[in-house]
Amino acid sequence: LAFFSAKGKKTIEINNIDSADGMSILGGNLLTKEAVYGLGQRFDRLNKRGQRCVLYSSDGYNDSNSTYMPIPLFMTTRGGGVFLNVAERMSADFGVACRDAWLIEIERKTLDAYVIATDRIRDVPARYHRLTGKPRLPEEWNYGPIVCRYSPDLTVIEGPASRLKGKHRFLGWGVKDILERYRSIGTLPTAMILEGWSTDVFFRRNNESLKAVSALLSRDGIRTMIWMRCGAVISRNAPGFKKEYEVHVDVTDGNGNVKTANTTMIPNVSMRGGNPDVSGKKAHSVLDITNPEAWKWYVSTVWKALIDCGVSGAKIDFCEELPDDDYLYGNTRVRYKWKDHSVFSGTAIHHAYPVFFVSKLSRDLSQMLKEKGGFMPLVRGGGLGAQRNSFMWAGDQQRCLEKLDDQILAVLNSGISGVPFMTYDMAGYQYPNVVNEPVAVWNKASRKIDFSRRVAGKGDEVVYLRRSRTLSVEEEASVFSLGAAFTAYMPCFQTHGFVRNPYDFPESTLSAYKSAVVRHSSLGLIRKNAARKAIETGVPIVRPLVMDWQDDENTWDVFD
Repeated sequence: LAFFSAKGKKTIEINNIDSADGMSILGGNLLTKEAVYGLGQRFDRLNKRGQRCVLYSSDGYNDSNSTYMPIPLFMTTRGGGVFLNVAERMSADFGVACRDAWLIEIERKTLDAYVIATDRIRDVPARYHRLTGKPRLPEEWNYGPIVCRYSPDLTVIEGPASRLKGKHRFLGWGVKDILERYRSIGTLPTAMILEGWSTDVFFRRNNESLKAVSALLSRDGIRTMIWMRCGAVISRNAPGFKKEYEVHVDVTDGNGNVKTANTTMIPNVSMRGGNPDVSGKKAHSVLDITNPEAWKWYVSTVWKALIDCGVSGAKIDFCEELPDDDYLYGNTRVRYKWKDHSVFSGTAIHHAYPVFFVSKLSRDLSQMLKEKGGFMPLVRGGGLGAQRNSFMWAGDQQRCLEKLDDQILAVLNSGISGVPFMTYDMAGYQYPNVVNEPVAVWNKASRKIDFSRRVAGKGDEVVYLRRSRTLSVEEEASVFSLGAAFTAYMPCFQTHGFVRNPYDFPESTLSAYKSAVVRHSSLGLIRKNAARKAIETGVPIVRPLVMDWQDDENTWDVFD
């Protein structure tokens, strides 16, 4: 099959359509000189020619071959592209098995493919949007700077805080303390994400404290955002909660023998990559979004309470955790018991659920907050259609020079794949070669932190900060300055991580950070116009040179 553009140019050739052993196969020809792009958010390369990629989201952490958001769409410098309208895992081979051919293998019996026959790469994302939905224009405050720190920062209103992470306690500071530090360097954020904060507002103390912190931030025009897992019920204490609102599953072994029947604790069996913050053996419950009664309760009760407390957005994490229905992971599989099985009929849960959940949440809460500046979902992961929800973020990377490249690649690969609003944890989320440095002692009885001691006595626990065993302060300052410099030109400016804060660096580095914030702010009108253009034309704000100079081979591999 040969597909031609309106101008008569041959763009895509398909010479292999097949099925075998429950797989669908689609293949075609590649010219000797032809570059390939797309496949969603990836850290490895821009040009996919000579590469074999697996399209399946996982928490790969610093594994450059992993992805948090696979998009089954590719395009070539010949012009045109192919979109696979499926949520199942697949592999894509561009010139590895056969130098002059591409081959897609999908773990699904039926094939649903669209050929986009256009001359230009830059036209492909808009056609993809036409099929799967346009991105939503971000609100003004969504662009940042946004401050999000890992627990235990921002978990109390004021003063030092100590929270367990694994076997250790770590030092953090309250919202007011962090706010004053940013005020002292003249760079107040547009939003703060209270990661680690208890969001169950149906406990009175949490309700009042969340209101108090939102009121504190709103005095400076700062929005309050919360952190949550994808699909999290958030509060079983909310009035009207029913156990049937959570998804129930049967967990079986590889032979179909039931290990746990009708449970709401769904095992996270897709973990890989060695993220130090999570364990692959965990299990979580999620909301049954196919149940209209459950969804109505969730929005009108749980989220209304959060909105009444001043919440304007959510950082939605761990979108890659739910296993596919009846898929064997090692010796475990789950079988879902949806309220309405037709919603996910014929599609894979792992990639579809997070997109469905975030799309519904974003739509309904944006309407509820329409007069208050809108709702911001900041999302890690998903699959096709994920572009409907701004913003996405690129997941967890280490704070080192090598991983800055990964973050640039994540933005460019996402943009050319139809996801224009991508950000990241500026300059990295976690140190390489982490070491825990004792800084204080926490008393269990008084719940006070003593900074004069480093050794625990009876009834005490040592409190730590995380540092790098191999990254010196000078090297970290260099990484941070470079990260700030290129973040200034990105759509969203977001700092996050178990790492040093901007105000903790030497003056020269702090000056570079402040300059980056000023630069990002000064580009506001240009960025806003570029965002509108991205939605209208599919051409992303940040894009690789090949989208504008497709016929110049010198641009094909340039990602920086």
